[in-house]
Amino acid sequence: MAAKQRAQSLEEIIATRSLARFHVWILVGLVILYLVTFPIFKATILVSVPVVVAGWFYYQKGGFLGSILAAVLNIFLFNRFIGPFSWDVLVNWQDGYLIGHIFVAAVSIMVGYLRGVFENLFRLNQRLQSQERFLSLSNMIVKKILMPSKPERLFDDVANHLTNLFMADYGYIIRWDHIQEKAFLVAATNPLEASFLNTELNPPQTRITENVLQTGQALFVEDMEDVPSLIESLELTKTTYPIRSAICLPLVAREYKFGTAILAYESPYHYTQEDLAYVERVGYQTALALWTVRQDEISRQQLNETRTLIQVGQTLGETVRVGLDIVLQLIVDSARHLIPQAQKTVIHLVDVDEVSLIAQATSGFHPNEKTTPNRRIQIGNGVAGQVLRDGITANIADVNTDPRFLHTDLKPGYRSLLVAAVQTAGKRLGTISVESEKSHAFSTHEAELLKGLGSQAAIAIENTRLFESTQQSLKEVNALYKINQGLAASLDPDRLIQDVLILLKQNLGYYYVQIYLLDPITGELVFKRGSDEIGTKLFEQGVRLPRGKGIIGYVAEMGTPFVTNNVNDVVFYYRNPLLPNTQSELAVPIKVEGRVVGVLDIQHEPPHRLSHEDMQLMMAVADQLAVALQKANLYADLQKSLQQEKSTRSQLLQVERLALIGQLLASISHELNNPLQTIQNALFLLKEELKYSDDGLEVLSIISSEADRMVTLLDQLRSTYRPLRAEEFKPIRIDEIIQDVHKLIATHLRHKKIDFVYQPNPDLPLIRGISDHIKQVALNLFMNSVEAMPTGGTLFVETCNGHSKNEVEFSVQDTGIGIDPDLLPRIFEPFVTNKEAGTGLGLTITHEIIQQHHGRILAENSPDGGAKFTVWLPVWREAGR
Repeated sequence: MAAKQRAQSLEEIIATRSLARFHVWILVGLVILYLVTFPIFKATILVSVPVVVAGWFYYQKGGFLGSILAAVLNIFLFNRFIGPFSWDVLVNWQDGYLIGHIFVAAVSIMVGYLRGVFENLFRLNQRLQSQERFLSLSNMIVKKILMPSKPERLFDDVANHLTNLFMADYGYIIRWDHIQEKAFLVAATNPLEASFLNTELNPPQTRITENVLQTGQALFVEDMEDVPSLIESLELTKTTYPIRSAICLPLVAREYKFGTAILAYESPYHYTQEDLAYVERVGYQTALALWTVRQDEISRQQLNETRTLIQVGQTLGETVRVGLDIVLQLIVDSARHLIPQAQKTVIHLVDVDEVSLIAQATSGFHPNEKTTPNRRIQIGNGVAGQVLRDGITANIADVNTDPRFLHTDLKPGYRSLLVAAVQTAGKRLGTISVESEKSHAFSTHEAELLKGLGSQAAIAIENTRLFESTQQSLKEVNALYKINQGLAASLDPDRLIQDVLILLKQNLGYYYVQIYLLDPITGELVFKRGSDEIGTKLFEQGVRLPRGKGIIGYVAEMGTPFVTNNVNDVVFYYRNPLLPNTQSELAVPIKVEGRVVGVLDIQHEPPHRLSHEDMQLMMAVADQLAVALQKANLYADLQKSLQQEKSTRSQLLQVERLALIGQLLASISHELNNPLQTIQNALFLLKEELKYSDDGLEVLSIISSEADRMVTLLDQLRSTYRPLRAEEFKPIRIDEIIQDVHKLIATHLRHKKIDFVYQPNPDLPLIRGISDHIKQVALNLFMNSVEAMPTGGTLFVETCNGHSKNEVEFSVQDTGIGIDPDLLPRIFEPFVTNKEAGTGLGLTITHEIIQQHHGRILAENSPDGGAKFTVWLPVWREAGR
């Protein structure tokens, strides 16, 4: 044995007579040595060496016999090598023969006596050390049990200490289950046997444990070869090394029987009476300590159960305030806390259809763990289904062997299962289950405890459902009242729809609410509004659904409500990627005068479900929403009509004012034209008379040129306010027009210290227009911007394709002071200006020319400062000639 293969000290070698087999040979050698040296030294006193050694080897008797034999041997040697031995020689005090032999005899006898005393002292010391070691290790075992540093390794530590105490090679702790009358291996000192822990022993091994516990006496086997029938019983695992000797130690203290400890040796071992006494004492002390710990655990457990049940009871009284989910979570956490071996806990409740069980609360499950608490369990199938059907608590010791357990493709991560019904007054609402990785983990007491928790859960569920039903009715009434108020007060369809969605979402707690309206032109369903950020994203995407697509399209097509609590079972269901959690959906048509104008859609996520009451409520909301939408649409149509009437009236006034201006300008131009003709004729005659005067001719040329320009301007005014003919419109390039106008005012821009920045688009198509008129538009806009920058600045001009392929866009922007906000809405009206020298007709003429070209113009203030005018003109088409 490894424990005994240590170096022995000199004292131990002497005291244990480890060299006894060499004593005779040592004495023979010493005698031979004496016989060989006697003829040389002729000293009889040398015989004292083997005599004293004989006394040491064989105690007092050895010393006495050695002294007699030494005296006889010396007489023989004296006669042989010295001379005749006589009485005189014997009593001669000078030679000291007699006195010397008496002294040697006394010394050898004394040495033998001291040897005996030494051995007795050594044995006494060994016994004291053994007792001290036993007391130390046994106290250590008791201390380890009562105050474990690592409770999960308690039995392993006890097995190691017992193995060390009895210097065994291996140690095992076996727990006896008196309820099942089975034995389980709970600890082993050999790490290779760890996989066999908590396994049930076979019948022969169980019988050994049972017999030792019944008799209360330890079983000692010094050599297994003498009792071959016990080999199989004491070899607990397949990896156990050959056992030659063993002790089966009962861990019994009065009526408490924990089990046994088996200490095994690889070689035969002789057990002393001391070992027997130690075994009995340490077995009793260990069992007593385990019983003390067990009693303490029971007391703590009972106190813990009492406190927890009181807490659960108090929480049940506050179920209405804290909510059912919190109460159920408290119950599963309490079950896992109260039952030591419970690692995971689940509460399953019956679904609305009362055909299956659905997990409602769990404890001990990892968030990313692949497990089955969310799987539906059909009532009557599996352990939970049978417990709900029969109302009887089920304690499954091993799911691998119990036929009641329903096996699936997913291997369970537990061995023991305890299931109790959640029921009250005969009404079964669900089940509560606890799981453990160990087999035979749960006791009868724990089954009763779980049953009590199931009853409390049932009370909480009933109270909560009653309160929630009442509260839901109040919410629905309140929601309808607020919706009625909102619908009656609002005439804006968008605001009206948004208010309805907010009320449904906040008051009734739906997962998602949305409304689609029917496009009367295309017949598609257009997403109008939705709750939360998802609704905002869908609105930005401009989602449209054809009639018949998905549940919403189906309801719009059929004109009838539709509800489902499992959208995956609906063939025509269309899942929105932004709503992955949808499990239930309710869609109700919004009808006006029997015609579907939209769909109100409600969606819910598990574990919530939609009921017939939800459908009735949504139908009422849809009816009210239809009336409100009809009223809002009528109001919008009325507002639109009023706006159109106002716009038409304004346009008529504008036309009348422009016609008046046109007539006035035509009359003025006619009146001015006659004097100008006279002036031109007179100037012609003066030229003839003054043709020989260079200075006079130069002055007359200037006057004639200015008169011609005045005639041209009057022609342009008349052409502006006369109807244009189609043949006057030609294909022209806007970029060339802008460049020509820029050349015309380039000098003026330099004088005003204004930079001209032009960004043309060479790929622009031709526009349809009159070149002079478009030049007049560009010139008016440029000069208007120049006048807005009296201290200088930058004039930006840009041409590009319009938003429509049928238009070309060009813009003029300055860095001036901008347009007065009060004048901006009327900027194109005649005589509207804030310039001291302005007439207010420039932009009016510009606006009129653009309208004659079937174009558009927009005036606005730039965010960076200054004003910006944008003009859109139609593209030249052959068909438009």
